[in-house]
Amino acid sequence: MARSFSPDGLTFYYSSATSGTSWNLFRLSMKTKIAESFFSTAFNEDEPEISPDGKWIAFRSTATGTSEIYLQNLSRGESDRMRVSSKGGRDSRWRRDGQELFYIAGDGRTVMSATPRVPGQWNDPILTELFRVPADIVGLEALPDGQSFLISDGTPGAADSLFHIIVGLK
Repeated sequence: MARSFSPDGLTFYYSSATSGTSWNLFRLSMKTKIAESFFSTAFNEDEPEISPDGKWIAFRSTATGTSEIYLQNLSRGESDRMRVSSKGGRDSRWRRDGQELFYIAGDGRTVMSATPRVPGQWNDPILTELFRVPADIVGLEALPDGQSFLISDGTPGAADSLFHIIVGLK
């Protein structure tokens, strides 16, 4: 599944099914066109999202038995992986400055914010409920300033091909 480029555009991170139904993270060098496994466990890991400074990768994992948002420092490897969400999570998105991570909580209706207590240290983030929407959210995009969002609610109907933009939720 397509997902996220490094800030320099030289590496592409994505998820793909391996060993049956398990999803794992891969990276593709845009110079060599060689893909390699980046993160592989018995659990599902997908939705990689690289921070704007290229230091962190946010992703979804089922390591706890439910989908949660994790962060891993790209320079330190797997030993510096930490869970961000506390009640489920998916669809993480960074604010342009990399100091805030947004995601959809496990209930599918709440947009959350995670910020480090100390800049650059994500081991104990501050989690804040930003707002709730009436239907299950299918997709989330944060505008670069982190003040506005595009949300897809996936309501089926005759207007499936139309975009509805709602403003003023935050």
